[in-house]
Amino acid sequence: MVKLLKNGSDFKYFKWFNKNTQQKDINDYVISKGNVNIFTNTSILEKMIVDKLLMKMFLIQSGLWVK
Repeated sequence: MVKLLKNGSDFKYFKWFNKNTQQKDINDYVISKGNVNIFTNTSILEKMIVDKLLMKMFLIQSGLWVK
């Protein structure tokens, strides 16, 4: 995501994680939760889709933004 944001790509981003998420990617997250249907509620999914500014702000505030 950082690479896409730095390139100025105008995408929407799926923010499935928060600052406390230990898993490195969404596959590990689903496996750790033991529920392949964890992302089936459409109203929750819609809230997880953010624009590039919100994603960049989240990454900076979380310390995940790498220069």
